[in-house]
Amino acid sequence: MGPSCEVLLDVVDDATLETIDSILADVAETITRTRKGRNWQIWIRGRPLIVSIDGTSSSVSLSAGCNDLEDYEILRQLTAQLASELGGLASEPIK
Repeated sequence: MGPSCEVLLDVVDDATLETIDSILADVAETITRTRKGRNWQIWIRGRPLIVSIDGTSSSVSLSAGCNDLEDYEILRQLTAQLASELGGLASEPIK
């Protein structure tokens, strides 16, 4: 398993989920969504990632499936974009 990070949000509502889904659809080569829309398995630049909404807090968790420098950079870019568009606070990827 690779690095992980999160985006802290004030609230996760239907509009938040739609925005996350839209962002991921724009950047991912492939995307698999869960039926309830709170988990995504995506591939960006040939790298697997998992994005999920924590059920107990208002945060978006991201984790990479690999542990190369490229995976850290993809997570940095994606968390920055999510934080910017959702008005959240992004953490740095950590192992």
